[in-house]
Amino acid sequence: MTTTSLTADIVIGLDVGKTHHYAWVIDTQCKCLYKGKINQDQQSLTKLYTKAQRFGDTVMLVVDQPNNIGAFAVEVARQQGLQLGYLTGTRMRHASRLHAGNSKTDPKDAQIIAETAMRMPQSLQPVAHTEDAMQQLSILNGQIEDLIRTRTAYINRIRVTLLVICPILERFFAGKTLSAQWVKALILHYNSPQAIVRAGEKRLTRFLERNCPTVRNKPDKAHNLITAIASQTITMPHTEARWRSVQSYLELITHINDEIQQLQEEAEALAATMPEYQILLSMPGVGPKTAQTIIMCVGDLRDFHTPAELASYAGICPVTRQSGTSIKGEHVNRSGNKRLKNALWYSAFASIKSHERSRTYYQGKRDAGKRHNAAVMCLARRRTNVIFAMLKNHTFYDDHYKATGTIAEHPPQQAAA
Repeated sequence: MTTTSLTADIVIGLDVGKTHHYAWVIDTQCKCLYKGKINQDQQSLTKLYTKAQRFGDTVMLVVDQPNNIGAFAVEVARQQGLQLGYLTGTRMRHASRLHAGNSKTDPKDAQIIAETAMRMPQSLQPVAHTEDAMQQLSILNGQIEDLIRTRTAYINRIRVTLLVICPILERFFAGKTLSAQWVKALILHYNSPQAIVRAGEKRLTRFLERNCPTVRNKPDKAHNLITAIASQTITMPHTEARWRSVQSYLELITHINDEIQQLQEEAEALAATMPEYQILLSMPGVGPKTAQTIIMCVGDLRDFHTPAELASYAGICPVTRQSGTSIKGEHVNRSGNKRLKNALWYSAFASIKSHERSRTYYQGKRDAGKRHNAAVMCLARRRTNVIFAMLKNHTFYDDHYKATGTIAEHPPQQAAA
């Protein structure tokens, strides 16, 4: 992402906290004008900003966390007309090494933030003001991610419990089999693995026919499941109690899946109102989830001036390392916005199957000796140029752009995510 070009007469370095912050106010000579603890409320923050505005005409607030616990302080500053800057955690750690001592305190962190912002403004990142719809989309996707993590934790807990009850049963439900509808129906209906065996293959098959009519090979599934459970003759203590916990987790997972589905529908309906969303969907390999991720990470690209800056922010371009003659070359970029990087990589991978030009470019990189992942990353970097041009020019994707010299506007096509 581009670094901020903002300059200010007064800088407020704010080390944010849950209940209070610590402020360090300096002028252009890095002279401390004010320092102290500030409560996390509107009155205290407004008083601090008003006091700083008396020292100079242009005041900039710089924080180390612009979201979560620092979001309120940032919004109060925005409402009061202050410039805003963000010093990332990595850059702050590097800057702290230039100061004497190894201690880490709130006053020292606030001082480091303020002095780094004043002396090296190019190290700051802007705190973008996102549109209302984009904020709502970000909130919805944050909820979805939290629910997915919770669901994964429940699934892992089920697997641990099954390993205690019947290890072979856990292996039988490998991968996504545990999430299958027929597996959930059986586990919720019977009160133990032994009860499944006692039911027998015919009764189990009839149960699946009544409750899971779309499942194929029902007799085979019933036979294989009973065979797997019956191969263990030892019954672990408290099996039924552990089995009830498995049933409880499965019921919670079912509710979570319903919530995720509802939130995804809301997010897709909200994203459909954004012009950037429709533009991104017109590109092969970009589906609803990928388009939403790109929008949330980069917005309308107002913070980026070139495709190279966007690629650098995403971490999909190589990093040059050089020192004399001993170290020289291009290396894999391990930094960048991981969510954006994954979205661009997976969309490039999807385009290989559905888009001829992408497939040709990928195959050319493979023929040049690159491995699969590296070739896909090269394709993602090339596609970043196209995405940048589409969003900047507000134009839909056109495969014949080079041939015609123009990008024709046409209805966006749904592509595989």
